[in-house]
Order: sequence, then C-alpha cells, then structure tokens
Amino acid sequence: MVVIFVLEPAGFVLGMTFFLIAFIANAEIIRSIIEWTAWLLKNIKSLNHMNALFGPILSLLLIGAFFVLSALSPWEAFALFCFSVIYGIISLDFKKLNFAGDWFKGD
Repeated sequence: MVVIFVLEPAGFVLGMTFFLIAFIANAEIIRSIIEWTAWLLKNIKSLNHMNALFGPILSLLLIGAFFVLSALSPWEAFALFCFSVIYGIISLDFKKLNFAGDWFKGD
C-alpha cells in the first residue's frame, strides 16, 4: 500500500476518498434498514403497503450493490461491507428507537 501511495498518490487519494464516501453511505443505509426493522417489529399491526416495501427494496438494492462490487474487487468489497456494518450499528440511536426498553417490558 505504501508503494502504491508513493508511485500513484493521486489515484490512491482518489480511491480512498471514494471508499470513504461509499463507506459512510452504506453505513447510513444499513442503519436505516436496522431502524426500519425495529419499527416493523414494534408496529407490525399498523403496517401499510408503502412502509412494507421500503425495507425489503432497500435491502435488496444494498445486497445487489455488494454483489456487483464483489465481482469487481472482492477484498475491497468485503472491507467496505465490514466497515459499513460496524459503523452502521455503532451509529444507531437506541433511545430514538425506544426498542431496548420495550424488549424487557413484555407487552
């Protein structure tokens, strides 16, 4: 990696910039999928059709994007997926979800 940075600094900086943008964008998508799933588990009885389609379509698009990326470059796609999942889970706000408190009440 150091040799690539020395020989092609512009390409390396450009690649790392796009990796960072993709990492943050995918983490936000993963966070919204987790929030949607938590909302769905809490409000399963009051479900309308538009909200029922949002999560699965978003999940399928994200999975499809990772399959395309893994066909192009498997190690970078795996690193992007790992970093995105970890950051997406870390960025969750459980107080906003109010899911952690409802889990133990036994409604």
